Amino acid sequence: MSNVINKYILRTLSVVMAVSLWFYVLNSEPIETTRSVPIKFIVPSGKSIANIIPKEVIIKISGARSFLRNSFAQDAIVVNLKELYKGRKVFSVSLTKEMLPTSFGINILGFEPKALDIELDRHIKKEVPIKPQFLGELSSEYKLLKNKISPAKVMIEGPLSVMRKTTVLKSESIDLSRLNSSGSDKINLDTVDQRIKINYSDDYTFTYEIRARKGNFIIKGVPIRYISSRRHIRSKTTKVSVSVLALEGVKKGLRKRDIQILADIPETRSGWIRVKLKALLPENVHLLKIEPEQIIVKVK
Repeated sequence: MSNVINKYILRTLSVVMAVSLWFYVLNSEPIETTRSVPIKFIVPSGKSIANIIPKEVIIKISGARSFLRNSFAQDAIVVNLKELYKGRKVFSVSLTKEMLPTSFGINILGFEPKALDIELDRHIKKEVPIKPQFLGELSSEYKLLKNKISPAKVMIEGPLSVMRKTTVLKSESIDLSRLNSSGSDKINLDTVDQRIKINYSDDYTFTYEIRARKGNFIIKGVPIRYISSRRHIRSKTTKVSVSVLALEGVKKGLRKRDIQILADIPETRSGWIRVKLKALLPENVHLLKIEPEQIIVKVK
């Protein structure tokens, strides 16, 4: 019985050792990969980097999988430009292997770039307005009356040569085709030159006022025209007010003479009769109401 137990224990230990050995081999086998390590620049007081340069170094490394898993995750390469400046506006900085971070069990095979061309310029700050950037078009039935971004201005800073060319910042694209009523939305700013630092507000709000191009309006004193073969027709009501709906462009050119209000007199009737009025309107003008809608006429 004891021999059976011993055999069972030995088999179990063999399996555990085999699995452990497999994990060890898997994690210890050297592999190659790359890591991106950011560059931290220490810039002389009152200066900014004026040219576009790499912001990170790509390092080729090798090592066991377990060592590579979190390698260089919190590291940065520090380049002290204060020590290299020496009053020069343009100069080169060499990156050496000694400047790279190290990690136990990691072998550095190479890195890029190995040199950086640095151009320094005077560092300035200024306030610039924010301009909305529109995409698409409003529906033809609406027009954008007012729009603004709050806050309307933002403080930016960076090298003098770049800041001179930056007179305004744009918002992210605002799709006009999706707007159909007045309101406000939270928005972001569009991307800017990487050499410019924006002192961001907590948030930016785009407020807009949209109005329908069609409007209701009233034309008063429109004369009534009688449709009848009778010669003797009279009524106390000779003119009416007409409420219509029209586009603004049409509204501006609309006159009384463009509207016909008709009273169709039945041929078979005479005396005092009630007649419902009709309207003939120009294209793109829609009738809302005739006031009054009916009149009393005397027919002989």
